[in-house]
Amino acid sequence: MKILKALGLVLSFAWVSVGFSAESNSIERSIFTGVDLELARLYPGTLKGHQAIAKDVHIINAVRVWDDDFIAASAADVSSVRSYYLGKFFAFMDGLRERNSEDSATPEFNALFQNICTEAQEAAQGKLSDLNWHMIKVMFIRGLLLASGEGDEGARDLLNIVPGTELFFGALLETPSYLLENGEGTMPAWKHSSKACVHNTACIDQKNKDRFRRYPNIGSVDYDIISVIEGEIKSAKIIGEVNLPVVGFGKIGITTLVKTWLKHVFILPLPYGEYEAHGFKLGAAVGAQHDDSHKDIDNRKLEVMQAILNLLNKAYQAKKPVRKAVPLATAYMVERYKMFNETLLEFVESKERITIAQLRAAIELAPDDKNNEHRKADERLARQQYNTGVAALFQVLREEYAMKANVLEASTFEEAITALCDNVGKEDASEFDELNTFFNARSDLTDADIFEKIKSRTLESLKIYPAPDSSKTTHPVTIGDYLEDIDMESLEFRRGPVVTEVRFDTLAGQSVVVQTLTTHFLVNTARDENALLRLVGKGAPELDWDTLRALPTSDVEGRNDALAQVKTWLGTIDENIREMATSLGADVLANTPVDLIARYNALVAAQNAEWDAVHPANEPVVIPSFVVPKADDKESA
Repeated sequence: MKILKALGLVLSFAWVSVGFSAESNSIERSIFTGVDLELARLYPGTLKGHQAIAKDVHIINAVRVWDDDFIAASAADVSSVRSYYLGKFFAFMDGLRERNSEDSATPEFNALFQNICTEAQEAAQGKLSDLNWHMIKVMFIRGLLLASGEGDEGARDLLNIVPGTELFFGALLETPSYLLENGEGTMPAWKHSSKACVHNTACIDQKNKDRFRRYPNIGSVDYDIISVIEGEIKSAKIIGEVNLPVVGFGKIGITTLVKTWLKHVFILPLPYGEYEAHGFKLGAAVGAQHDDSHKDIDNRKLEVMQAILNLLNKAYQAKKPVRKAVPLATAYMVERYKMFNETLLEFVESKERITIAQLRAAIELAPDDKNNEHRKADERLARQQYNTGVAALFQVLREEYAMKANVLEASTFEEAITALCDNVGKEDASEFDELNTFFNARSDLTDADIFEKIKSRTLESLKIYPAPDSSKTTHPVTIGDYLEDIDMESLEFRRGPVVTEVRFDTLAGQSVVVQTLTTHFLVNTARDENALLRLVGKGAPELDWDTLRALPTSDVEGRNDALAQVKTWLGTIDENIREMATSLGADVLANTPVDLIARYNALVAAQNAEWDAVHPANEPVVIPSFVVPKADDKESA
């Protein structure tokens, strides 16, 4: 019997009783519209997964209410959220059971399956107040690990370079001894219990997690203003994040990802099989965790805060009270951000309508002959022109994280979209050139060579802030400048297939981790980018990788030539990505409804005019003068 049926009324899907306003419900349902359905029919793949997601839009508002203020959320809201997520979990586990019949499954699989499902059933019957996304995700991870195993070193190394994976790695650590009962041997936490996974996650080195943490540049204002801004942002209701699990899918279509990304809806894939990313074969657990990490890397809310802070610094420079300016600055940037997103969504739908018309026209050339050369050529051109906008938007927003504060600070939509595209490739690169180890997955540089290469890394990028030394005329900026303050005996080197890592302690007691991406990883990531570029007709010809890697060490000339080819190829990919981003700007301006662009420009102009009226930049600053009383006036004063 299927688990969902066995649970009966325990998982009665209570969302049907949750009252949503017609307005809010229609907004969420607009993630996918009739134009999406038609494009999905004519251009298979670009909207993969949208039908499964479209079935779940009813839960988005309930999740946002619950996430925004759990105390204020109604019992019906919370119950619907719990029923939804646990329902997805049990649907995934049902599929896993079907793929591993009781006759063919091992005793260990059956025992673990029962262990995981029993815990989930207890959660389904537990207190509503016990529900939280952290515990739900523990159950998902345990089920995914049962489906695919823990992944090889390369797959785990891939996860090690992204944030939001502490729960996954906590599940892989050994179960704490105090949780083991008599007769139980050591085992990974995920094989023991959700409690063991949560315990290990809390114990993961906080410093290791801190390397992913980003902070806004507060400028001249006081740091405590951050909490005031956060409160205002919450009141302004910037779009809340929603996690939507999708059972049975690995890769999701580009258009599906773009439309959900713009709505702050993040897909948690629950696949059963293998799929590749960055040149590695990922199991279900690693693959799902890798895709889910995009949510944790997402920088958009931080950049909205940065735009607010930049505006507040202008108020400070104009000698205006900064705290009083927070509500106005926050309202401006949140409203501007929302409208920018909505304008991009309209651009996507405009491209969809144009492409549908082009594909229909191509089909009409030979309705009964899919192999007709003229029809195939026109269909290919229509898809390329569509991807010039939408695949490029996917790259710019979700892969390059190019949504920066300067986009919101632009005076017009044209300037904003230009800034968005110009932000591609502007990040300070953290990796170093390891091409001479191209022939091996792991670095074959000596420890001394690796350390020599990281000397140029800035202390600021590594969050090292040495105390100023008054006896020195210059202060250290890079690791190379800071050598006398490093405990050289503490140096440790790790050569992984994705990251080459250097760890050391400073004499002041700080532990430092320097991670650099291997050429093996960079090349395979570039190959993924090249696949995206092929969608817009800009892909570089692939090199004969097997032949290049097979060159013997004795063929020095051949290996040097191979490295030169790889450098050129990587440069071409990088150049084509920037060119694709540049072309996006023109495409957005040409295919977004003119009235929407005008509306955005009017909003920004009105905000800027109001701000200048309240905080005039050129207002003269009057410094009050204090008269010091004369000595014989002291008594009267």
